[in-house]
Amino acid sequence: MDIRVQALNSADWMELRDARPADEVSLYRALFRVQVDGQVHNRPFWFDRSDLDEFAHDLAWLDKAVGGRATLNHAGRPEYLTVVIESSGTAYVTGELFDFDDPDQHVRFRLQQSRASLRTLLRDVRTLLDMRVPPG
Repeated sequence: MDIRVQALNSADWMELRDARPADEVSLYRALFRVQVDGQVHNRPFWFDRSDLDEFAHDLAWLDKAVGGRATLNHAGRPEYLTVVIESSGTAYVTGELFDFDDPDQHVRFRLQQSRASLRTLLRDVRTLLDMRVPPG
């Protein structure tokens, strides 16, 4: 499945493309893509089911909170995706993608969001948690 978040008032976006379970135990994978200032950056992104479950839990809590954050980390790399709601109520999706061989592909991003888009993100993350590895 594809999980995409569009920035408010901008053409920038972030997505976890083809997100799915990678094994029958706990590993998930996706292609983490982000467009910032017209340039698309992408990296393979691997994460653990328990981290995804915690991310979903924290997103659900953020929907009712005045402020806070929820983070999904890449397994074994410093890359991450974080949803932040500031005390002012402003919501952002932030993150960082590394490419150790190509510094032009290293990107930090911050995409302003609406609360409604965060609810859609939570729904998509919960759908991903319900997916099973296809047979074969």
